[in-house]
Amino acid sequence: AITVTSDMSLYYTYHNFNFGIMFYNLVSIPLIYKEVKIPVIWKSSGGEIQPYEDSFARDIGVGITYIIPQIGKIPTKLMKNITISIEGNDLLNQDEYPEFLQKIRLGLQVTFAKSLNFRVGFYHKQYAFGLGFKYFIFQIDTAYWREKIGENIATNWGMRFAIEL
Repeated sequence: AITVTSDMSLYYTYHNFNFGIMFYNLVSIPLIYKEVKIPVIWKSSGGEIQPYEDSFARDIGVGITYIIPQIGKIPTKLMKNITISIEGNDLLNQDEYPEFLQKIRLGLQVTFAKSLNFRVGFYHKQYAFGLGFKYFIFQIDTAYWREKIGENIATNWGMRFAIEL
């Protein structure tokens, strides 16, 4: 399925504080699932797929971060800064996240030597941690997190490669 959606955000920085609000899926084209004819060797044994439409729900997220620029006399070549964040996401989603604490994300990031990031936090009432490395315009991030999906707890590991211009 292919779709197009649009988000909008507002962001403000004041000294070492960053504030943001995000509006998700303001305009969204519905996803349309339908059976696609493929060669028999690739066909699954799951039977026919009935066509249906789905869409992304509109939602709101807010967040604030505080950056501690330097700790004591630790040289910035060793430790650049510490970032503390708190976010509220999926604020309108009462189906998947009915509890308020499931909507809160807390995080702490320590940046070493201006290029290595160590992250820990809580995501949907479960713990999370990750690492990031940035060199020039290239960035690699990896994260491990757990979240409740339905009645189950899913363990996830993700990785992102980016070129930031």
